[in-house]
Amino acid sequence: MRSALFLALVVVALAASASLAAVEKITRNGKFLVKPDGTRFYIKGLAYQESLPTAEQTPESLGQGGYPEPTNYVDPLAQPDACSRDVKLMQDLGINTIRVYSVNSSLNHDGCMKTFDDAGIYVVIDLGLPGQGSINRAAPTWDAGLLRQYLLTAEAFWNYPNTLALGVANEVVTQNNNTDALPFVRAAARDVKAFLRANGKSDLLLTYSAADAPSGPTGRRTLLAEYLACGSADERVDILGINSYSWIGQSSFQAAGYQTLVDDFASLPIPVYFSEFGGVPGNDPDARPWTEVGSIYSPPLSNVLSGGVAFTYFPKDPSSEGKDYSLTTMDGNNITPRPSFQALKTQLGAANPPTSLANNTGGSSTIDCPAQSDAFLASTTLPPTPDDALCACGLANVFSCVANQRAQSSPDIIGTLLDYTCSALGELGQNCSGVEASGTTGTYGTWSSCNAAQRLDWAMSQFYDANNRQAEACSFSGNATSNTNITTVQAARSGQEQCLRDNPVGVRTPTLNAGTGNGSTGRGGEAGGSTNAQGDNSAAHHSFQLVALLALTVCSTVLIALVL
Repeated sequence: MRSALFLALVVVALAASASLAAVEKITRNGKFLVKPDGTRFYIKGLAYQESLPTAEQTPESLGQGGYPEPTNYVDPLAQPDACSRDVKLMQDLGINTIRVYSVNSSLNHDGCMKTFDDAGIYVVIDLGLPGQGSINRAAPTWDAGLLRQYLLTAEAFWNYPNTLALGVANEVVTQNNNTDALPFVRAAARDVKAFLRANGKSDLLLTYSAADAPSGPTGRRTLLAEYLACGSADERVDILGINSYSWIGQSSFQAAGYQTLVDDFASLPIPVYFSEFGGVPGNDPDARPWTEVGSIYSPPLSNVLSGGVAFTYFPKDPSSEGKDYSLTTMDGNNITPRPSFQALKTQLGAANPPTSLANNTGGSSTIDCPAQSDAFLASTTLPPTPDDALCACGLANVFSCVANQRAQSSPDIIGTLLDYTCSALGELGQNCSGVEASGTTGTYGTWSSCNAAQRLDWAMSQFYDANNRQAEACSFSGNATSNTNITTVQAARSGQEQCLRDNPVGVRTPTLNAGTGNGSTGRGGEAGGSTNAQGDNSAAHHSFQLVALLALTVCSTVLIALVL
């Protein structure tokens, strides 16, 4: 009797729990998003991230086409009062999804996620952060710090019923010359998928948001889409986002190039959506009639597109670069819709897309990965899964010269020292292959998936050992110190052999064991978000110069050729 009563209570509790979710479970079927009743689901979305001042762009960033990023971020899903304020306008607008670019996994998101769930609003959450917390197109890596940040964010949101998708990156590729970053994006998708699968969360979808690009069979937009959708389902993204601003003002289907989208994605086996849309005529965000909405949610574009995300809810920060795309104005805590808000509401209200799964490619459809060329550099050989244990082993048993705390806390110092040290090693007839990673050749150094501070430790150790471990060769203007646990070069060699025996480099299912800190401490992440107050970079402003005596050491010392 007691067991029967207990069982009844469990059933009631489960039923009550299920009823708490106002949203339905959305899945992927071939190239469409699908509701539980078997009809198509379309994203009617809104970008939801407060605008902040943008950082000064680095020469490396400008050389890759430029990408203005905020210096910090406010997690919009950790502001329950603001979410309660904004959800009313969102419901009035008629959306069913918001896209959030930067969140802090350590904060509480229960209030906002429930507010949006109760309103029937799904959430697409980017895993990257501005600055150092994303894949850097100028010097791409997939390292232990980034992996940990991604997994922590995935874990923080996977139990919310209205988490629709997680974004592995945003606009990493912007030109032909940085398509070599795509293997790192695909590796991120592979490892996050493995983590989700191991924790019973494989129903969560992964997405990548691409900058719009030249169309056609050999255009970058098509090749990128094919690369991220080809081959094994364990490595490819589930949804492809396109940030498209080609329809401006009173444009048309043909003039905006929408027919090329239909042509480019006709055979793509995964869903596609506009992860951003809403081109601004001139500099007036209120001049947007949003007439593209009619095309987005009707054939022939709806044959390949599953909706889109209008950009953007919050007003532009006066110190932020670029145009103003805002749909609201803000005075203190008061939000007021702009005229373009009403125009978008009218267009969304009139949208009535087809719900049939006709023309679906089917769930088992696969395509070949695109071949490499001068215009498309991405190798299909991916970086290994980053391994905290291997990197920690290297720090304890291999790296004889390590960065001090001041250097570790400053991406600028790390970047400058790493560039300098690798250059100095080149003058000695050595190189930094142990920490280098190439998405073009598909070669990845043993330590290349460690975080940037650890990669610097490896490089400085090579220089220190090559100079007979003279004290001045492990100074780097007071930014480094010798590791007294590693007394000889042979000890470092033996340590590396043992580290690799215990932690072989390869692809594995990652876990969230205690390990490296949040984010990837390194130079300029380019994909959409930042080390959220995860580190004060004031140390970057310390005046320091690399010691001239390093050059003297090179000239006066009998060098030991050593490649660990």
